Amino acid sequence: MAEGRVLVLKHSIQYDSNSRTIILKIVGNFTVEDADEVIVKVNQLTGNNPESNVLADFTQSPNLVIDRETRRMIQNAALKYMFQKVAFVGVSPVTRMIAKVIIAVLGKIKESRFFKTEAEAIAWLKGEKG
Repeated sequence: MAEGRVLVLKHSIQYDSNSRTIILKIVGNFTVEDADEVIVKVNQLTGNNPESNVLADFTQSPNLVIDRETRRMIQNAALKYMFQKVAFVGVSPVTRMIAKVIIAVLGKIKESRFFKTEAEAIAWLKGEKG
């Protein structure tokens, strides 16, 4: 990636330092360019903290497509992370299959679950009982 590149994300990404959670809202498809920008943003937001939780919200990407090259980029970038918990929200049956592939590709996730709402996911990530 070029030095000083301006990030133009169509996806929303933020970091909650209290719960050490990366909150990623995917909008539409997720391409190699998107993965590159998300990886840069995650590194900026987490300060390269290798242990984080992830909340991935797919409610705005009902027909998600992630090609092999993009999956490989995500896998290579994730090598330095040990994700504690990953919560998936708004996942259709097709997207659930893709999410399971992502989980397998990342490999170092301690726990993952699927939720219907963001509130349920956040409660689980915080360790709250529902």
